[in-house]
Amino acid sequence: MKILLIETEPTGHHVSLYLNALVDKFLLKGFKITILTSFKSKNFPTFNNLKKKNVKIVYLKNYIKLNPKNYLSIMINQIKLYFLIKNKFKKINKFDHIYLNTFTVIDKAISIFGSPFKDTKFSGLFPTLKFNYKEKFFSFAKLKNILNKIFFNRILKLKGLHKVFIPDPIFIKYSKNNILNYNKIYLSYDFGFFPKKKQFSSNKQIINDKLLSIFKNKNNYVILAYGSIRYEKGIQFLLRAVKDFSFQKNLKIIIAGKQDNYTYNLINNYKKDKTLKDILISLNYFISDEIENYLFKKTDIVWTGYTRNYHGSSAVFFLSSKYKKPVITSNHGLINEYNKKYKIGFRVEINDIKKIQKLLIKILSSTKQIKIKNFDNLNNTHNADRFSKNIFKNLINN
Repeated sequence: MKILLIETEPTGHHVSLYLNALVDKFLLKGFKITILTSFKSKNFPTFNNLKKKNVKIVYLKNYIKLNPKNYLSIMINQIKLYFLIKNKFKKINKFDHIYLNTFTVIDKAISIFGSPFKDTKFSGLFPTLKFNYKEKFFSFAKLKNILNKIFFNRILKLKGLHKVFIPDPIFIKYSKNNILNYNKIYLSYDFGFFPKKKQFSSNKQIINDKLLSIFKNKNNYVILAYGSIRYEKGIQFLLRAVKDFSFQKNLKIIIAGKQDNYTYNLINNYKKDKTLKDILISLNYFISDEIENYLFKKTDIVWTGYTRNYHGSSAVFFLSSKYKKPVITSNHGLINEYNKKYKIGFRVEINDIKKIQKLLIKILSSTKQIKIKNFDNLNNTHNADRFSKNIFKNLINN
């Protein structure tokens, strides 16, 4: 059986986690795998592991994305990408099934123009959907929600669409009474790490002296912000809370991962502040397995406080659970529901600086520990094996 997996984003946990997990599962079952990806993916380290596997990788032509990311530019970018994929699909071999690893890169274009895959059945994963969340009635956010719901319902009506997977139990519950053709919607088990055979990657980075000195001092309390460092991570609220308040313990903040332009400028401005210059450490690059392992083993707590416009999940949340490290999450969206259910950390109203400060004081002064069984319960439910088994079973059985 021939499967085409489409992933046009060159970075992020959809590649490093979701795509790798599915490739491993399909190869294990003897399927022939082709990956269709963007031209930019050729030189990104997130694809290095996939290149070592028995898969064929096909690259799209490079294209220019519009910025900023407003609703109109997103639509135009999707339409451009849609026709690139459609034209490339005409030139490559026939497949038994198409799977979109990140459906939301062309979901609106598919809703408007129909399937780009002729008569071949296709499925895919929607990483996040948020039109089920309430917005002010006379607002652009409300209008976007209405449009996105219309687009989503139109996609589900397509004959070529087999199934969609959504890692959001809140949306699954909502869809039963509010979405047409909800029988095509399936829950996906989100996760945030692989059970690696080797402890470290071959491309090691040197642990610098500043990191070593921070963790050598047992009096330091370290907050880690990790992954793809962008606006939605809410780091701006953490930095502002620490800057405007004096904490008794030796508090340290490590921000580790490649930064977008917004966070790069933000972090540099805070590093110049006399209050934070000895507190804030920034590692602005793709983090190797060795550094990741070191950071999570040594750190005290992990920041996953996403902004109010983000309602989805977090790979870092699950990765923290692997290392049995408590988290600080925002009190909205899916990540809030996971934290309420599994109780592996603390929740806070993300844009309330005083509440963040109050929570930090509580954490720094408390000796109470998160129960190990809470982490184990989360890890046993949300892992790579259960994720890939679930999607494989629901795709192949039909």
